[in-house]
Amino acid sequence: MDKSRYLIVILAAALVFSLSACSKGDVPSSSDILTQAFETAVQELTSTAAAKPLATETPAPPTPTVTLVVPTNTFAGTLTAEAGFGPLPTSPGGGELTPTLLPPTAYITPTTDNSNGLACLRASFEYETIPDGTRIPRDKTFIKLWRLKNVGSCTWDSSYALVWVSGDLIGAQSVVKLTDVNIYTYDYVEVEVPMKTPLETGPLKGYWMLRSGDGKLFGLGPNGTDWFWVSIVVYNPEFEN
Repeated sequence: MDKSRYLIVILAAALVFSLSACSKGDVPSSSDILTQAFETAVQELTSTAAAKPLATETPAPPTPTVTLVVPTNTFAGTLTAEAGFGPLPTSPGGGELTPTLLPPTAYITPTTDNSNGLACLRASFEYETIPDGTRIPRDKTFIKLWRLKNVGSCTWDSSYALVWVSGDLIGAQSVVKLTDVNIYTYDYVEVEVPMKTPLETGPLKGYWMLRSGDGKLFGLGPNGTDWFWVSIVVYNPEFEN
């Protein structure tokens, strides 16, 4: 029996006893009975509470610590314009072409000549004939000329060449001798490449670079890795009015 029920029973018994005492003059008064019943109930409750151990609060379990590991991505570079290898070639249909190039070891490694602070193999584009988008009849011979400037520290000699690296060859030789004389730093050279349009009509584009005597490819731009090109549109004059 819990404490509240025990107290109610004691008080009820005291009330019955007090009512019965109203007809008997030799029993204690009702106030004495109530006082005694209250003191008994208090003693019972006090002894019950003392007998029960005090409740202890159970501590909450510790919150687990979560450590987040952020993954790292490894970027693999490709031979694109963003990687410093000039504009990415496109086919006549607009799709990207994979350059037909020498192995990566054939490319120049940027080096500096201590005598004047210039890298060895660098070229600058100065002038060209047959501007981009020129319309040329089919089965037609023409001359593409590039004027280039030596902006590197190495002298271009007769062992240097102009080489086709990708895209449309347009009837040209894939290797054309660059010069018969020495082209020193800040000198110019004009190289002509005979070409011929095919019978098929449509846009054509061919990519070219320079090649040193020891087989290193180089070209334009601050790192000497940019292509230069010929871009034409072949048409059928019979359909022109």
